Amino acid sequence: MCGILVINDKKGALNDDHFTNLLGEITHRGPDEQNFVKNGSLYLGHVRLSIIDVANGHQPFKKNDKVLLFNGEIYNYKSIKKELQDNGIIFETDSDTEVVLEAFKYFGDTFIEKLDGMYAFVIYDQKNNELTISRDFFGIKPLYMYEDNNFMVLSSEMHPINKVIKDLKYSNLIKLNDYLLNDSCDSLYVGQDIIRRGFLYKYDVKNGMLRIAKYKEEKEKSLNKYYYDNDLLNLLEEEIDQQLIADEGIGVGIFLSGGIDSSIITAIASKIRPKINTYSIVFDDDVTEEYYSRIVAKKFSTNHTEYKFNEDTLIEYIPTMINAMDLPIYDPAILPFMYLCDKVSKNNKVALSGDGGDELFSGYTTLRINKYKKLFRLISKLSNHLGTISNKFKNINSIIDNNLSSNRFEDIYKNDFDVLDERLLRKTDISSMHYGLEVRVPFLSKRIYNYASDFHPESFINLKYGKMPLRRIAKKLIGNDIAFKKKQGFRIPIKKWVTQSELSDVIEEDLHDLVVPKMLISNEKVKKMLKRKNIYFSEIFKLYILNLWIKKHFK
Repeated sequence: MCGILVINDKKGALNDDHFTNLLGEITHRGPDEQNFVKNGSLYLGHVRLSIIDVANGHQPFKKNDKVLLFNGEIYNYKSIKKELQDNGIIFETDSDTEVVLEAFKYFGDTFIEKLDGMYAFVIYDQKNNELTISRDFFGIKPLYMYEDNNFMVLSSEMHPINKVIKDLKYSNLIKLNDYLLNDSCDSLYVGQDIIRRGFLYKYDVKNGMLRIAKYKEEKEKSLNKYYYDNDLLNLLEEEIDQQLIADEGIGVGIFLSGGIDSSIITAIASKIRPKINTYSIVFDDDVTEEYYSRIVAKKFSTNHTEYKFNEDTLIEYIPTMINAMDLPIYDPAILPFMYLCDKVSKNNKVALSGDGGDELFSGYTTLRINKYKKLFRLISKLSNHLGTISNKFKNINSIIDNNLSSNRFEDIYKNDFDVLDERLLRKTDISSMHYGLEVRVPFLSKRIYNYASDFHPESFINLKYGKMPLRRIAKKLIGNDIAFKKKQGFRIPIKKWVTQSELSDVIEEDLHDLVVPKMLISNEKVKKMLKRKNIYFSEIFKLYILNLWIKKHFK
């Protein structure tokens, strides 16, 4: 995994030292090597985390009249390379980087359809003075763009953009409000946006024109109702085998939460790499799944390590999180995850994660409630009539009333997928790349996506469980304890920390110095929230993070 920085210096305001300093803003993404090339007004910079063909995969990668900046991994690069070799292409390295460039030269813009992996890239065509820009279909790897009269900037993170532009201004307050309402925002400033996932852009360096050259539409869901567990298991085995690839001596581990997805990855990976390293977070409070992660680690004889995360660690890592966060994002799990990435990166450059299983295979409870909402309503009415309605059905009724009453199943499923790109994968990238750790996500491969897309997402759900294809595989590989356990997720005791601990005082003191625009929230409302922390603990913590972020990045 790596970092990209491209600047079209339209008026000659930069020099090499200045650009080197800007590239230094993302060296944590690529601590092994930093280089750049300059062509006229165009700076092309790259920082490298060396994993495949460590000796030869240097970047920027130049061949003939093309220059490539590549961030990510292409898991099927060997098969693409063979196809190109069969057509007479000669390779100088064993890296997936060269495969990307040669595939572009041979197949043209359609080459992105062949790539199975996570990536963001920029290819400079010196002859035509044109950039080709793209991100992977799932949006696993970020790439931001900024343009004004002086500069055009492409960057893996916003930090260099924040430095090069002296007078960044909010494009409007709606974007900050997006954070308060939806937990994230991917653009905040006038002239700034994110390269959309799955799209391929062309940028004319001379004229400053950006256009969309190609995009891949999401595959339509079919009406098939029956799926075959062995087909999916075979795909997962092949994907995980590919995603364990790294040069000899490069440490590869697994984030093992004890949930279904990470447990399946561990079960398969341990057959390919016996004694593989697995890692878990545990809390002082009984809110984690360490019981289940220990079952899996023991069953497959992994080299398992647990790291305890408590309030002291939380307070210690908040400044690190604010520094790493290039745009506001809210997910309390980012703090223990950053801590875990910090620890894991000491002995590994690569870690596998279970992200994506819930989104592809209908794992969230809201989808199950939506599918059976008429039945749940009926049971609730009968129970209410008999005077026996439970709190569980009261909660279900509340979810239906507030979120699902008029929403189609397909719309909720798509929204879960969008949240994956907008928040969950951003959280993973921010947390892991701050420590130079590459996180791979086997469920988010084209082949797994295409498999899931062959079935209506409702077919993955029964009355009691979601994600049935993965549960059946977990039963086969691990057992019922994991396969049919209650969904728990990665929870932290945030309510206790915000209401009953040292952090509570820290937050209250900080929010007395509120810098969040008052058009979004008034001091009076903040005071009311602080008086009712037991109710507004999540909103308070979210506001606290935003307040710290604005203080840090808008001094």
